[in-house]
Amino acid sequence: MLTIGAWGINPTFLDFLEQLNNKKEGEPLINWQESLDFLIVFIGDGDCRRYSLGGWFCPFVDTIVKMYPKEGEDPFAGFEMSGGIQGFLRHHYKLLLGDQYEEFKIRHNRERYEYHASELLERWLKECPATKPEQVERIKKALERQNPSIHIPL
Repeated sequence: MLTIGAWGINPTFLDFLEQLNNKKEGEPLINWQESLDFLIVFIGDGDCRRYSLGGWFCPFVDTIVKMYPKEGEDPFAGFEMSGGIQGFLRHHYKLLLGDQYEEFKIRHNRERYEYHASELLERWLKECPATKPEQVERIKKALERQNPSIHIPL
């Protein structure tokens, strides 16, 4: 872990920043940071490298917007889940599978099962309904074209 004064920067976050800096326009990018248990998904068109959070549309899920969109360009860049996606998935499967959870967890991690961004969002929305449905529709529309996947271990 790199440290700067009293603050630490997780190396996986530095890797993400490098991936974001090298991201080609129109190419999706998904990253899960284990140390903070948050997921960030870039699915917008244009240059998304400089971004900010655009506000929650359901509990612990923000839209991501470009800080400096070109004139006439859609500012939408993606979404971020900051409420503990790994913990959420563990809880979901424990409720669903009961005593069979541990066996499932081992197989899930060994086979490196990947979740599509749309799948994670849909599961989250079932438990935490959206307060801004228009934002959900915007994200779903983008996910029809770009739906990256990632392994999140249980």
